[in-house]
Amino acid sequence: MHEVLQPRSSNPCLDAECSHLCLLSPQSKGSCRCPAGLLLADDGVNCVPLKESAFLFLGLPTVIMQIYLKNLDASRGQATLPGHRILPFTNVNQLASMDYVAQEKVLYLTEWNTGDIWLLRLKDSGKLSWRKVISVEGTVTDLAVDWLSGNIYWIGSENAHINIASPRGQYSTALLSGSLYRPTCVVLHPPTAVMCFVDLGPQDDGRRGSSIECASMDGSRRKVLWRKPQVPVGLSFSDAGTRLYWADPGRGLIESIQQDGSRYRVDRRGIQGLNLFTYGQGMMFWTTVDDAQISKVWYSKAELSENRWFQVDQKIVDLKVYSKLSQQESETPETKEGGQPKDSHREKLLLCSSDFCSGRGICTMQGELRKCNCLMGYSGDFCEAAAHGPAPGHIALSLTIALLVVLVILGAFVYFRREHKLKRNRTASSRNLTCHKENDQEEENLMNSETFVNEAYDEQTCFVFGPQEYPLLALPG
Repeated sequence: MHEVLQPRSSNPCLDAECSHLCLLSPQSKGSCRCPAGLLLADDGVNCVPLKESAFLFLGLPTVIMQIYLKNLDASRGQATLPGHRILPFTNVNQLASMDYVAQEKVLYLTEWNTGDIWLLRLKDSGKLSWRKVISVEGTVTDLAVDWLSGNIYWIGSENAHINIASPRGQYSTALLSGSLYRPTCVVLHPPTAVMCFVDLGPQDDGRRGSSIECASMDGSRRKVLWRKPQVPVGLSFSDAGTRLYWADPGRGLIESIQQDGSRYRVDRRGIQGLNLFTYGQGMMFWTTVDDAQISKVWYSKAELSENRWFQVDQKIVDLKVYSKLSQQESETPETKEGGQPKDSHREKLLLCSSDFCSGRGICTMQGELRKCNCLMGYSGDFCEAAAHGPAPGHIALSLTIALLVVLVILGAFVYFRREHKLKRNRTASSRNLTCHKENDQEEENLMNSETFVNEAYDEQTCFVFGPQEYPLLALPG
């Protein structure tokens, strides 16, 4: 094919930034698609497994119901409860509020009439790991968790404060206390470091009414966005953090406003029995309770007017939307430099210290998760529990000592056996030498004994021969 038949043109897929597949649409635009087994996330770009896709948590008095948003599409047109997963409680009598850190699969819970905040780790094996992280006087009425730093924000019934504590519940302090009357709800948007809350105002001053206020997550730059005589519920950030949504049960409205206080609007009207509300993944969720005390969960795309619902046979006390993808720090032109945030404070927000491990272990990063290597004698996801029975470290140390003792005994045995053998050899050599000496002496004695002795010879006797026997020889003169 000649090159003139393939004219040069721009590639729409270069701008689409799809994680897997990009297809060209009739409008010459890139359209992202996913292979089998993966789902397209609500950002329209990334493909994720079902378990990492967005889901809705429905808080019931004694359980939490997890419903993946993709299951809502599958059950469209049906009023029955979509496919879901149940997370039962054993340590909480009646749930009051909740928040979730998707990256670490950690759920934070509060219960009615107590000042306890519980941490529940959801393990892949299906097991649940419980831990009480905060216990205060009165009742914890609401909480929110900064999923970047792990810090916990909460509102208590005893004082008109917004409080904060470290990830393990230590070093708690009142973050906001001045000019607060009846705070009821607090929400966070960690990527923009913004905190917003609802204050119902003085109980004896109906003219002041309720207010929605925002501040930085360190408590500075506080400002009022909205003030009316109504009672807002379900305060929620939009996915980008630029807009706030809430519901007004008294008037049956769902409302929203920009974070700077501009562009107020009413998104839904005439909702009978409106009770709870939340926003997430471009969708609005709210609950209604009719005269027969039947609870329904409604949902709708924010830009659409079509509302769908399903029925739940239990009382709903809280609802929130989460996804692993949404709990990731977004990169903006102001915050990135070479793909990394400019602000060093942002780089240090994901804390990994001994405090995360209850001061009883070493915190290490495994991918995006924080893990604890516990000191000897402690166990658990946060080293919160004393190990039952011999700790692995003790067992290893005992085995090492036993092995050393065996080696010492074996070495001593070999040494003494060798010494005994050498001593025996020296004794045998000494005996052989003695035998040789005795043999030489015997040989010498034998030689002496073999020398001829004439017993008839007497050296004291002189013999004289007569002339008749031997003639005398005449000697010369």
